[in-house]
Amino acid sequence: MQNATLKSRILRSLCNCMIDKQFNRHFGDNVKNILEKEKIIHPYRKLHPWKSHESFSKYLLKNILYNKDGLVAINKPYGISSKTSIIINKRNPDIYATVPNGVDYTLDSSMEFIAKELGYSKLVIVKTPEKYMSGVTLLAANDTVQKAINCSYIKSIGENTLNKTYWIVTVRVPNEIKGHKRLCMKKQFNSSGSQSKILIEEKWSENAKKKRKIKLLNIQFKIISNSTNNLSSLIEVKASTIKWHALRLFASTRLYAPILGDNLYGSRIHKVAGEWLLVNPFAKVNNYLPAISSELLEILYLKKAKQELIPCHIHARSVFLPNISKNESLTIEAPLIPPLDWTCRQLQFKNIPELEESTECNVSLQS
Repeated sequence: MQNATLKSRILRSLCNCMIDKQFNRHFGDNVKNILEKEKIIHPYRKLHPWKSHESFSKYLLKNILYNKDGLVAINKPYGISSKTSIIINKRNPDIYATVPNGVDYTLDSSMEFIAKELGYSKLVIVKTPEKYMSGVTLLAANDTVQKAINCSYIKSIGENTLNKTYWIVTVRVPNEIKGHKRLCMKKQFNSSGSQSKILIEEKWSENAKKKRKIKLLNIQFKIISNSTNNLSSLIEVKASTIKWHALRLFASTRLYAPILGDNLYGSRIHKVAGEWLLVNPFAKVNNYLPAISSELLEILYLKKAKQELIPCHIHARSVFLPNISKNESLTIEAPLIPPLDWTCRQLQFKNIPELEESTECNVSLQS
């Protein structure tokens, strides 16, 4: 009876992803046997839990955030593309992220199923985060709704409104608490001209803008919460674009706080003589995994050798749609889903209501 109670208590604690570290260090042989028998799997190894395309489609259906008058929003899971890419990436795929036992399902492949379940003849994907992000994805049941979404986005641009909000988890506390920046991104080539890297700069010429040699980046950010022992931060970012991996680049090279799991730009800064400094973007060190403190890895129950398991922690938190219908504006907000919710619990971030209460989405209308 005592063993059963102990087993129940341990497994409940693990399932809630809130293991007390001191308790964990003093597990007896009886407890260790229970853990080995149950084969507890790390959450980062369960990013894609679906055993079939049908279960994947049903998962998407359960994660619908909004459904009214042909406008549908879903909470896209991490590591899922909108469509099958026909472009072969010649670069090492591991530089972006690793999805253990990842599936090759796409959102597009489930549109027919979701449309039928919701009573629509069809659904098309209009706006979605990139593959290695989770969060708000907008679907349309007809051309009228699709046009309304696109017009709303154009209106946001015309009014200089940053209508997309993202949450990122960083590997350290940034060098600024909050701010509003107007920057540009551009390609810089090495001396031989054989390679190019993306850089962020504060100044640019009108000529470069006219020739589209740069991409403007209007960005706002603020820290929502710092983790236990100030090892990490949860940051809200509003950005005018996410092209060229703008969020990753900004976090690493401007905030000096790379996004957790970012293997693309996370090595753009290195600690030298106790200070974090930018490194040459063409340096070989950029091909290595970014530096993460051993204390942070310990909280995430990972060894340095397994660091590549960490997914890139970017979540498309909300989308604001001005004048989407009948002079009404709409805000659609997506709760955190695996693996970000587990990470945020482990790091003990505050001011995240859904982690303490329910995971229901928030939708607000404004007239």
